[in-house]
Amino acid sequence: MVARLMVLIDGWSLIYQPNSPVAGHLLTLLTAQPEDVEVTLVLPGEPPEWLAGKFNLLVRPAQDSMRQRFYWEQRSLPAMAKELHADLVHLSGVNPALFTSVPTLLSPAEIGEKQRITGMYSRLRQAFSAGGMVRLAGLVWPADLPSPPEASQVFRVMPASPFGWFVDGAAIPEDILSLDLPETYILYHGPCHLAALNFLLETFCWAAGSIGEDYPLLILGLDEEGQEQLPALTATYDLQGSVRALPVILPFSIPWLYQKCSVLFHPAEISPWGNPLRNALACGKPVVAGETALSDALVGSAAYLAALDKPRELGAALLTVIVEEEIASRLSAEAMQRAAGWQTETFRRELGDIYRAI
Repeated sequence: MVARLMVLIDGWSLIYQPNSPVAGHLLTLLTAQPEDVEVTLVLPGEPPEWLAGKFNLLVRPAQDSMRQRFYWEQRSLPAMAKELHADLVHLSGVNPALFTSVPTLLSPAEIGEKQRITGMYSRLRQAFSAGGMVRLAGLVWPADLPSPPEASQVFRVMPASPFGWFVDGAAIPEDILSLDLPETYILYHGPCHLAALNFLLETFCWAAGSIGEDYPLLILGLDEEGQEQLPALTATYDLQGSVRALPVILPFSIPWLYQKCSVLFHPAEISPWGNPLRNALACGKPVVAGETALSDALVGSAAYLAALDKPRELGAALLTVIVEEEIASRLSAEAMQRAAGWQTETFRRELGDIYRAI
């Protein structure tokens, strides 16, 4: 009889960034865990009511601060892995521990945002994580994306459908109903640091003048700092009536936001896993996004891509998809065709093979 593998998964984002791409990818991992693997999800706070599944839970309280996050990644996770006799640690954030005796596997659902690094613990976190990346046991990478540069051990897998657990036609959740969503809207579910928000509004203002308030831009995933900054930013771009920040919602309610949107707008880079473009394609929604090597490979002709460094072109692309119904319909059809090959069972089987190989 083959012994079951023990895999430890970091659940920090499920507590402190539940609407982030990392949290979304974590839910996919927990849903698609291999049959012969025992998963322990470690959390820095008490598990929310919506979090349930066939996995063990371990809570080690930690506050949501840069200092606590640094110690969680570099000290607490390695200690818990050793304590539990874990065979493997599986991360989705891009900040692996530098010193650990347990092999670490990474399926990156962050893009390593180029934000200004301030404070001692931010600098320490960046430095330790860079060393941890070199010591990874392996990198799990979507088979439909170009290989990452300078990665020693890459395991390519067919992606699972990001909303494989979603039941089409199910009752709309209460938290979605409470949002009082407009009939038509544009969804943004990308990076929300200050530079990203500035660029988002700069691109959106090129289309907002023509579509007015009929297609407002709804932003999902803003933290408290972003919520405070947004009113001043929208005033700067004269977009007060056209841009709205959404509150934190239940992660399992996010598919409804995608299904009801008119188009996903993503003038930013994407992460390999958990990214909004894959979410939108899975829901058969038109996508307008910045063109990068990853986005081009992911969407092919199933999205309208424009130069990422040209706000006016991105705004014009968004306007075209909103105004030209024929283009939007074609993109929707190609999106569903593109996503048809994403199978959770294939992802589950291949992930199990990777675990056993390591």
